[in-house]
Amino acid sequence: MKSVLDELYDGEIRPCEPQNTMEMQELIGIIADCNEKLEETLMEEQVALLEQFVDACTELKMAEEREVFKRTFRLGVRMGIEVILVLENK
Repeated sequence: MKSVLDELYDGEIRPCEPQNTMEMQELIGIIADCNEKLEETLMEEQVALLEQFVDACTELKMAEEREVFKRTFRLGVRMGIEVILVLENK
């Protein structure tokens, strides 16, 4: 059995790659449909503004996900250290 570090290094574990569930895929479809309908009804300047808005929302979501990943990774490391310290004190 490969170690987690080996799997991570070899690209077999990709924590940043989304794992879309059926629910997420449905929501993506709804968002795409709404966006398409909006673009059909908006003037060119409004479409550009909508695109800026969507891009900013996407960047914010990515930044939030990055921070959550870092916090949870740190928590996992702290938990591992605590387990090791408890085992050493037995």
